[in-house]
Amino acid sequence: AIDDTLDLSKSKFVVQGFGNVGAPTAMKLQQLGATLVGASDINTALWNPNGLDVQELNRIRKQHGGLKNYTHDVHKIFSAKKLDWLLEAPCDILIPSARPDAITGKNVDRIQCRYILQGANTPSSKSIEYYLHHRRKILSLTDFIVNAGGVIGCAVERNMYVDHSYKQRVKNMGIRNYVEKLIAKTISKNVSDIYERMNNKSDAIFRDLAWELALERLNSHEVWQ
Repeated sequence: AIDDTLDLSKSKFVVQGFGNVGAPTAMKLQQLGATLVGASDINTALWNPNGLDVQELNRIRKQHGGLKNYTHDVHKIFSAKKLDWLLEAPCDILIPSARPDAITGKNVDRIQCRYILQGANTPSSKSIEYYLHHRRKILSLTDFIVNAGGVIGCAVERNMYVDHSYKQRVKNMGIRNYVEKLIAKTISKNVSDIYERMNNKSDAIFRDLAWELALERLNSHEVWQ
C-alpha cells in the first residue's frame, strides 16, 4: 500500500538543479510549509538541515556564479565536482531537476528520502525505480506525470489559438491563474489515479501504471479543458 501520511509542514526537501523547474517547485513547497534543506546548480551544492533561504536562492540563481553567491548559513558546501553528493542527503522529498540518470546503481543504496519527484527528464530508469520502491521503500513519481506543467501550458496556448471561445474564457479567468490551477488539478488527479492503481497492484511501480493510464487516455481520446 502507498504511504500517504506525508505532512508537508514537517517535511524537508532537496532540489538538485535550482533552475527553471527546481526553483518554482521550491517556492511552491515552501509556501505549503516544507523546508528546503539542500539546493544545487552547476556551480555548487548547499546543505543546511535547518533550512535554506528560498527567496535568496531564487534571487541569485541567474547571477554570475549562481548559488555561490548565497550569503546565509550553510552546514556543508559541495564543489562543482561533488554536486551529486547532495542527492544522498537525508530528506523527505528529493527533487532531481538537473539531468538524466542522476540516480543509478552507483548511488541508489545511498538515497535517503521517502519520495522522489522527477523534475528532470528520466533522472532514473525503470529498473532503478523498481529497486527504490520494492527494496528501499522509496516512491519515485515519474517525470511525464509530475513535471508535465510545461506541456499543459503549451496545450492551453494551442487551444487558445484555435478556439476563440476557449481563449476568451481563459482570459476572463486570467491566463496565469487558469494555467496554474489547471496544472495543479490535472497532475493531482493523475497522481491520485495512479496511487489508487498501485494500492491494487502490490508488485507494480509508479512508472508502469502511469504509462498504463496514459495509454488508456490516448485510446479513449479523453479531452481536458
